[in-house]
Amino acid sequence: MGGPGPLLLAVRGKSGRAAFGIFFLSAMGFLMGVFYWINVVQGVRPTDFVLLGFYLAPYYGMVGLLLNAVGTTLGLPSILAAPVFWVAMEYLRSHAGFLALPWALLGTPSMKTCPPSRSRRSSRLRVRSWSSW
Repeated sequence: MGGPGPLLLAVRGKSGRAAFGIFFLSAMGFLMGVFYWINVVQGVRPTDFVLLGFYLAPYYGMVGLLLNAVGTTLGLPSILAAPVFWVAMEYLRSHAGFLALPWALLGTPSMKTCPPSRSRRSSRLRVRSWSSW
């Protein structure tokens, strides 16, 4: 995906459906790359791999839809609303009960390079996801 910044430019001026689709398709590509290793696990079929993408990609699509809605109704620039929606999406995706999958979060690469804070790891990760924008 190369970071969420280019997605904001890609959905500027688009309809809500187009914004959802752009975020959804980019997430499918990103997630299929991140989780490609699942294909070598015994018993996992290609359909399971695709279903994983179809389960996770709508989270990203909803971010695109919400950014579009906030931009058109409130006139708020998406660069201001995007970190809020992105971190909320990552939180929901990481805490969705037995379907939770806290992998491939935006702040994960900076966890070892930034100085650690005194709070819990999950809180630090959300702050890092926020500051990655």
